Amino acid sequence: MSFLQGEINKKSFEKSANISRVIWTIETIGNIYRDLSEGRLSKAETKELSKINNYRRKVINSVSYVKLEARLYKNDRQGERPGSSFPGEIPTGVREMRLNEWAMRSSIPHIYGAFLFLLISRIKFARVLELGTGLGISTLYLLQAIRKTKGCFIDTIESWPLVIKEHNRVFAPFNRDKYQVINGQIERVLPNLMYKIPKYDFVFDDANHQYEPVKRDIKMIMESLPENGLVALDDINWSSQMTKAWKDVSKLQNVVYAASISFSNDANARMGLLLKR
Repeated sequence: MSFLQGEINKKSFEKSANISRVIWTIETIGNIYRDLSEGRLSKAETKELSKINNYRRKVINSVSYVKLEARLYKNDRQGERPGSSFPGEIPTGVREMRLNEWAMRSSIPHIYGAFLFLLISRIKFARVLELGTGLGISTLYLLQAIRKTKGCFIDTIESWPLVIKEHNRVFAPFNRDKYQVINGQIERVLPNLMYKIPKYDFVFDDANHQYEPVKRDIKMIMESLPENGLVALDDINWSSQMTKAWKDVSKLQNVVYAASISFSNDANARMGLLLKR
């Protein structure tokens, strides 16, 4: 069933420099979840999200001609999926598939993308970092949320050259003054990005799904975020390693509020939020 389960870290909350702002942000997150679940969005928000969903379909369909050989794996939670192996997964074979099929399997569902869009647009985050660009489906929601706001910018990191090539082609109409795709391994790129000024205030992590890298990256990000910065972590129950990583990072001392979210009939949440003290 759909749910939002949030918990405030009382010790961290009491140390917050701006408690009223923390309360407002937590309430806004709850309102966004309620409005999206109940279909109570403004006409402007509904229009923007409809545009994104339509373009999302066009992007996925536009790469149907691109073929790739995908290795298939299973883990202890999910069914067969294409990609690179993670610890605990069982290889099940190699088969040819088209990039649009890979994108449909790996891209964020529309309602979760809409949730990201509303978080950024309503709370008014200005400097956004995305880990794991993929074909750029989630990037669509992030870009649409900031496109009319001056001074906003997105950095998105991806290491797969084939995907970056197609991403650059389908995103050619977008204004590159608003975002850049960084080609590289996250463990090499991320530390340098944490020194950028102004700092990121919103981070969406949909990259590595292993315990140690997730814990390392989120810890580094939380230390760099300004007060009231927010991290959205996707697939928190994708595997037992992700569940363990989510439980650990949600208990970091500088996390004032952690929430797990589901918009589906799954018993387990898909997305997690971490609010910086």
